[in-house]
Parts: sequence; structure tokens; C-alpha cells
Amino acid sequence: MTGAQNILRGMILALRGDGDWRRHFNLRRDGLQWGLAAMIAMIPLYGIMIHAAQVNSGAAAQINPALGAIFIAIYIFSFALFAYGAAFFINQTDDFRPWLIVRSFIAASLAVIIALVFGLFLLGIVPFIIGYWAALLMFIGLLLIDIRLAQTVLGQPWMASVFIGIGVHITALLLLLGALASVAY
Repeated sequence: MTGAQNILRGMILALRGDGDWRRHFNLRRDGLQWGLAAMIAMIPLYGIMIHAAQVNSGAAAQINPALGAIFIAIYIFSFALFAYGAAFFINQTDDFRPWLIVRSFIAASLAVIIALVFGLFLLGIVPFIIGYWAALLMFIGLLLIDIRLAQTVLGQPWMASVFIGIGVHITALLLLLGALASVAY
């Protein structure tokens, strides 16, 4: 089994709640670097989505690409901020690293798929609305994945998992809005 197949199998097992998912990931300290690398790899993928939205709107880019990359990074890395705070609050800091690693690989996999759809739009193969709906489904799917991972990785009950999943996304959106507001004036 190749490394990519091994990680894909681990992601599926983690979402199913099978405890065997842990052996498919490097959960040691150096494995955290791979989780952070997956988060960094999402920055250009989200950049493709933003570029496609700008092309669709017909407006010239109003934002410096470096500033755009910073905004995307704030959005992506907000998960790590919230995850550490939540793990600390519920006294499960030992589960922070596995949670960050598996979630990073799942989110990066979704970002690859959506970037491919928006890439097809940029090539003129599919209409923008398909990418739009795919991105919306990805966002909702990632919310459901965060809820499920809070159950399987952190071992939280259903209601606590829902609050954790929603907290992840609210934190990301608030930080993104704050960053955007800081340059709007």
C-alpha cells in the first residue's frame, strides 16, 4: 500500500470511528510537521478558488496576492488555534496532535477536489455555478467532518462535538472577517 493509499484509508477509518485509523498516520512529533505541511499546501488551492471567483465577477483583482495568501492562511490555520484551545479546555491536550494531523489531511484532500473543479472553470470546461455549489458542499461537509472527528478523535459526546465543530468554523470565519475588515478601511 502506498503512502497516499495508507493516509486515505486512515482518513476513512477515522471518520468511521474505527480506532485502527491511528496506525495509518505518523502521530509522533514529526508527524505534526506533515499536518502543518498539508495546511500550507491548502493556501494555493484556496487561491485557485479565489482567483476563479474574481474571474467570474469580471472585476479586476482588488487585493495584493501576498495579502490574499495571508488571509487564506489566517482562515486555514484558525483550526489549529481553535483545536488547541478546545483540547486545553476539555483537558485532552494529548489528542490535539492526532486531531490536527487527521483533520489537516482531510481538509487538504477536499481542497484539492474543489480546486480541480474551479480549475475546470478557469479552463472554460464547467460553469462557475458548479464550482460554487461544490465549494458550498465542501464547507458544509467540512463542518460535518469536524463534528465527526470531535466524536472519534476526541471521544466527545454528540452535543459537545456539534459545539466543537461549529466553534471551529465560527472561529475561522470571524478571524477571516476581522482580517478583511482590517484592510477595508
